[in-house]
Amino acid sequence: MSADDHNGQNERYVEAMLRAEISFWREMIESCDRTESIESVERMKHARALAEFRLAQLSTSRPGRTSSRRNNLIH
Repeated sequence: MSADDHNGQNERYVEAMLRAEISFWREMIESCDRTESIESVERMKHARALAEFRLAQLSTSRPGRTSSRRNNLIH
């Protein structure tokens, strides 16, 4: 396996993990009820935003990606 193949596999793995993390935080936020503290919900939103940012950064590091494709990755 070439270094490029290995890097591509790593990037796909990281992308999948970031997508899973974004989904996790989205579900956690949606399942919050009124008993959750505002601070807890804000921390969850921050964690989701950080994962979305990292996914966007990963997308920009790949050649051939367009901005519309990058935007679709996080939503």
